[in-house]
Amino acid sequence: GVDDCRPTLVEAGLSEDCFHPDWRTAILPTSRNAETGAMLPAEQAGRGDEITEHASRNHITHYLVLDDVEVGPAHAGRHVRPVAELGLSEAEGILARDLLAGWRPLEQ
Repeated sequence: GVDDCRPTLVEAGLSEDCFHPDWRTAILPTSRNAETGAMLPAEQAGRGDEITEHASRNHITHYLVLDDVEVGPAHAGRHVRPVAELGLSEAEGILARDLLAGWRPLEQ
């Protein structure tokens, strides 16, 4: 299964009550090996599709993706990709804040 990351985020300083009731993306059928049912590596699982499905299901239009894997062009301008072994760098933190501060609705 996929571990619940909320305790780590709370320990890092987030409030326990800041999480949306539907706080995580679904594990789509395309995220699993069709023969074994095992989770595919994120790069093969279509992580961007999981994020798109979650945002659509919850009517979310203002979001930032912090993920250490490629999430595809649908999330361009919303994705900060830290190096997993290094964590979020100061520059990536600044970029994340700048992306959120400068957010504008996508043109229809």
